[in-house]
Amino acid sequence: MNPKKILLLESDISLAKEVGQHLTGEGYRVATGLEGPGTPELVRREKPDLLVLDFDMAVGQDPSLLEKLRSYPEAKSVPILILYTHVEEGMVDSLFKYGVRHLLRKPYRLDELSLQVALILKAKEEEAPGDTK
Repeated sequence: MNPKKILLLESDISLAKEVGQHLTGEGYRVATGLEGPGTPELVRREKPDLLVLDFDMAVGQDPSLLEKLRSYPEAKSVPILILYTHVEEGMVDSLFKYGVRHLLRKPYRLDELSLQVALILKAKEEEAPGDTK
C-alpha cells in the first residue's frame, strides 16, 4: 500500500517545512507549496489524498479558490483541512458549501495536526475502500 499523499499549502515557509517534515516522519508523502493563482493546477498535478490549506492566505485572499478547486474532477473528492487563525462570521457556511469539513485553529500542536490528518484519511478510506490511489 502506498503512503497517502498530502499537499500542504502554507504561506509561512518555515512552518510549511516543519509541518512537512513532521508529516513525512509520520509516514505520509508530503508536497508543499505556496498558495496563489496556480493552486488549482498544483492540486491537479500532485493528485493528493488530502489538501491542507492555510485559510488566511488561500481562501482569505481568493474566496473563489475553493470553487475553482472543486471544478476539477480530480479535486472533487479530495478532503480539505483548513488551518486558520480567524474565520469571519458566515465564512464557515461558505467553506461547507465547497466541501470543507475539517478546520484546525492556529496555533496548533503537531500531534493535533497528525490526529486530524489520520482521522480524515481514515474516514476517506472507509468511504471508498476499493480506492487504492
